[in-house]
Amino acid sequence: AAEIGIDNSGTYKSALNTTNNVNADFNIQHKSGLTSIGTGVNIPLCFHINGGFAADSAEKMRLDTAGTLHIKGGNIEAGDDSFNLNFLDSISNYIGVAADGGSNGGDALFMAHSHGSGLAVFGYEAGGDRLVIGTDAGGGGNKIDFLTDVGTSLNTDNLNGKVPKMRINQDGKVSIGSVETSTGGLLIDKNLSATSDVSDKNNYHLVIRSQSNDNSGKIGIAFADTTNDTHVGAAILHHRETTDSVGSLAFYTSPSSGTTSERFRITRYGELGLSGANYGSSGQVLTSQGSG
Repeated sequence: AAEIGIDNSGTYKSALNTTNNVNADFNIQHKSGLTSIGTGVNIPLCFHINGGFAADSAEKMRLDTAGTLHIKGGNIEAGDDSFNLNFLDSISNYIGVAADGGSNGGDALFMAHSHGSGLAVFGYEAGGDRLVIGTDAGGGGNKIDFLTDVGTSLNTDNLNGKVPKMRINQDGKVSIGSVETSTGGLLIDKNLSATSDVSDKNNYHLVIRSQSNDNSGKIGIAFADTTNDTHVGAAILHHRETTDSVGSLAFYTSPSSGTTSERFRITRYGELGLSGANYGSSGQVLTSQGSG
């Protein structure tokens, strides 16, 4: 055993100190209940591997004077496993960060593997220019949940048993307000009733809104059954005609590719019109091309 020590006045002991006597030094100090490694002047503290006499060329980590920790490539690992991040590895109790600069199609991916049950990914995929939030297949059963009541205890699993406010299921179905999956692609499951006040948007399961505040504006739902074009096959549009979103409801179909025409309209006064009729201002009448 070897020891290098210099006693100082009562409060600490310098176990090791090196200096260039100008603008850089490195020291190890001991105080009561504390061991400190650092510099005695306001300069960065760096760690290098295989740097030889040119340490800065092999720098791997740096703590700068602002307290920011810089990782010069490589990974940050925590847990029982020790390896470079690999989606194909079987891992547990692991949190890692990979910054590959896009060479493998992703930047600064954050991955967490909990007790071998699933792999969560949050990061930026350079190959597709997209932010990614995802999980592995997990045998076909993994899903993504969004919570608003996560606990704050640090010594318990504060995610376990929490009911999600929204869920993306493994088959791509989206459930809002429920985890039910027996319906189609999108389920909005909320105890609401528009009959309580049909003029109040808060009572509706789905509201489509535009803030253009333009009397010539139209808000709509388009229908398309195709994989190779962007044309609309049918549509339902709300035509705003005056303030406070007052207007009519129009129905459209497509007689040919790229063409969509209005076929039927319910006016704000309750009139029914066919094929671009000249709608009146009151009463329940059916018109077609202006004729009674």
